[in-house]
Amino acid sequence: MQDDLDVLVRQAKRIRNVEIMFIPGLLQTPGYARSRSLEAVRNHGFAEDKVDAAVAARIRRQEVLYEEGRDFEFTIMETALLVRSCPPDVMQGQLDRLEIAAGLTGVRLGIIPVDAQLTLVPDMGFLVADDVAFIETPTSQDFLRGTEAATYDQIADGCRAESVTDDAARQLIMKASRRWRSLADGGTSEQ
Repeated sequence: MQDDLDVLVRQAKRIRNVEIMFIPGLLQTPGYARSRSLEAVRNHGFAEDKVDAAVAARIRRQEVLYEEGRDFEFTIMETALLVRSCPPDVMQGQLDRLEIAAGLTGVRLGIIPVDAQLTLVPDMGFLVADDVAFIETPTSQDFLRGTEAATYDQIADGCRAESVTDDAARQLIMKASRRWRSLADGGTSEQ
């Protein structure tokens, strides 16, 4: 799967990524990417000996974030910052990375707060690269074009409209960071 996605992302000038429960792959740290890959091994029987290669491919793909002439729009539900899908120290590093990435030229980050009244609730995460939508399920991937891809672009517009950006997004990241730091120090998630 990583090879097909790599080609799509490297050729695109505009990338829009909406995620509900996870940090987008283009913004993941190696530790977070490893946790996600190991989850696929546990839950879907993927080969464990492929984890290192999958993580390396995902991290290599992030080179595009630093190339001129590209536009990246990431919209993440706040749940992705809060769900305990990896150890607290890994998530703390991931949140630090998210803050740094939000400051990159050409990168726009929006976070949909958990208490926002949504007019549009996305069913699943997806990526739109120029005019191609990429959908990944636990067992397959699909590349959509034409009106199907345009529908995902419209969903991305709706999700973006529901999100907070800039200082408000940074505040949500810092709030999640404090929570994860507390968990790493032996506290509870209610803090």
